[in-house]
Amino acid sequence: TDNGILMKLFSKKTFIAAVVFIAAEVSAFSLGAGAQFNLTPSFLINQDGAKNPKIDFSAIGTFKFDRLSAAIGAGLNAGFHNSSFTFGSSVFFDYWAINFQIENTLNFYSGVGASATLVTDIKNWKFETGVRFFAGLNRLLIDNYIEIYVQQNIVPSYSMILGNNADFDSQSFRFNFPLEIGTRLHF
Repeated sequence: TDNGILMKLFSKKTFIAAVVFIAAEVSAFSLGAGAQFNLTPSFLINQDGAKNPKIDFSAIGTFKFDRLSAAIGAGLNAGFHNSSFTFGSSVFFDYWAINFQIENTLNFYSGVGASATLVTDIKNWKFETGVRFFAGLNRLLIDNYIEIYVQQNIVPSYSMILGNNADFDSQSFRFNFPLEIGTRLHF
């Protein structure tokens, strides 16, 4: 019976230590969570030259870690690739290399990141990955609790078709220009 009491005491202390550790980590990393919407026109680069066969719309959930100067996100997208309607999902990681205050709660930021997208038109799947170069403006409201932002990206990407359809180019380089508008709540 003494062994059972020690186990209960040990498990309570372990639980309390874990809660204190998690609370300390959350306050140390200042987490912001929210949603953003993207409009992404792009230009395809292949042996025929440059053309504009794609435009995507995305809804993405985002997390921003203030102390790490990083943001991550994942979401759903839909759009047109040539004449085909496509849908799928995408993820990104951004590192904010520059973040400075313009006035009071208006800030300019810029940095580099990476993104990956997987879309389908039911017949084929397309995987695309690239490096993100971005710049944006954000405004913090209500004692820095709410953040609204607009961000422009330049994303040189490599895309590969995981199927065999004449509507898609099998491999290509693409320049994407996502315009992102979003909001986050900071904890």
